[in-house]
Amino acid sequence: MARIRLAKLLADAGFTSRRKAENLIREGRVTVNHRVVTEIPTLVDPEKDIIRVDGKRIKPSKKVYLLLNKPKGYVCTTAKREKSVMEFVGMFAQRLYPVGRLDKDSEGLVILTNDGELAYRLTHPRFGVEKEYLVYVKPRADTATLKEAESKGAWSSEGKLRVKSIKLLRHQKDGSWLSVVSVVGKRRIVRRLLAKFGYKTKKLVRVRIGAIMDESLAPGRWRYLRHSELRALFEMVGLEAQNNGASNCPNP
Repeated sequence: MARIRLAKLLADAGFTSRRKAENLIREGRVTVNHRVVTEIPTLVDPEKDIIRVDGKRIKPSKKVYLLLNKPKGYVCTTAKREKSVMEFVGMFAQRLYPVGRLDKDSEGLVILTNDGELAYRLTHPRFGVEKEYLVYVKPRADTATLKEAESKGAWSSEGKLRVKSIKLLRHQKDGSWLSVVSVVGKRRIVRRLLAKFGYKTKKLVRVRIGAIMDESLAPGRWRYLRHSELRALFEMVGLEAQNNGASNCPNP
């Protein structure tokens, strides 16, 4: 197995955060093969090296890959003070993280995992992983304005707001349903960009991450990612696919 950073292994095992793990290493509280290590970074082989923190053996955590349909009213954070999506996956011993964010008022698909490298690549624009959103806006949208928003984007205090595509799907009453595809994970980017062109987002649902879609997954429910879905994600971001059995367990 490839060597990884010791702090990452401790974090992935659910022992602590990566930053706190680095502090433990600097304080001399971590041993690798019975020898104290204090250097950052320290590389280890999770399958061969014996790693302990304050004398307690730490073993690499089994990778978990979940797909959750986030309901409105929840946030994508691990902070316990918030009404978080982590409430739906509290039965797992592993320290899971939501990949990317949906704001409190938004709904839809979220991947949760303890695979830090995959999470990083799924959210970094360099890897070009598409996220598609169904968005209901008011007032009714016109194709010319949407084309301008798609081609030009808009400036904000945090820089340029750009998405990959914006398509008008249909009109409904005094509003319109849009399909918006983005590869950038800026905070509330879809809502903020559409607002720059005069549209107020009334409903936003993430319906696709890469090639992963699931219209049958009810809000508040989750399932393991299928092997085929995992392979597609790993290939998309240039990683070697993992096969540890976690993704084909039965749904709760």
